[in-house]
Amino acid sequence: MGPVQGAPTETVVDIATASSPPPTLTSPAASLLPPARTLGTSRTPTPTWVVQGSGSIECPILLYHHVASAPPRSTEQAAPYYIPPADFELQMQALQAWGYHTISISQLAEAILHSAALPAHPIVITFDDDNLDVYTNGFPIMQKYGFTGVMYVIVGSMQAAGYINVDQLKALVAASWELGDHGLSHLDLRQKHNRLQIELAQSRLILEKAVGAPVNTFSYPFGDQDSYIISRVRAYGYTAAVGLGGGLWQGKNNLYYLKRRPVLAGDDLAKLASYLPWSGVPGQPTESPTRSTP
Repeated sequence: MGPVQGAPTETVVDIATASSPPPTLTSPAASLLPPARTLGTSRTPTPTWVVQGSGSIECPILLYHHVASAPPRSTEQAAPYYIPPADFELQMQALQAWGYHTISISQLAEAILHSAALPAHPIVITFDDDNLDVYTNGFPIMQKYGFTGVMYVIVGSMQAAGYINVDQLKALVAASWELGDHGLSHLDLRQKHNRLQIELAQSRLILEKAVGAPVNTFSYPFGDQDSYIISRVRAYGYTAAVGLGGGLWQGKNNLYYLKRRPVLAGDDLAKLASYLPWSGVPGQPTESPTRSTP
């Protein structure tokens, strides 16, 4: 059955909730980290910037969902997506030690399309589903190590318990995070072509109005898409979209399905290093990146 054009009209109420400041966390022992350089500091060295693109660019994109210990009654499917704060901090310390500097999906897209100056070792750290623990636990850790992230927001959740509210999203924007759209309702869009206008276009307008910032990129719920959904993402004016996958090269051929590697509970630093092109772990590549298409 082919896609259904158009979508029903839906009324969405205004969103307004109170904010709370992120807490201060204690750093875990630096001795657990690889001996790349001095760790545990909030000072991130100024990166060497290299003009990259246009075309394919080697840039890992990591995907997180929760920065918290899994609740006691977590399902077998949900538990792997909870990264305890101590483990998350070790990962951020390692990324800093290995010389990574964060960029946004929009910066990556600009370099792919037109070329742009990026850090020599760029990385994008993304979070899906705007879970509150990312704000309360993950955000202060990211700030400590000089990193920014990309938060993909389920727009209909902004007034719900357990999710990041509007004032908190504004705080992320003020801290140079990028906000992206993750749909109004977090649906498998392949089964809901008749809702694409609401889930892709209306949700974006709601989010932009709520936070007072542009929303230029989209994350497919569950990583699921088809050619028609991708065509609608393009038509509604998004400059890029993210999905899943283990590749490191991002380019024009996958600009609307940039590859992201989920980081799961139990991934140690050696496992994290295996997801990356440059690290300080023995046996992992450490050379400077090349800029030609693989």
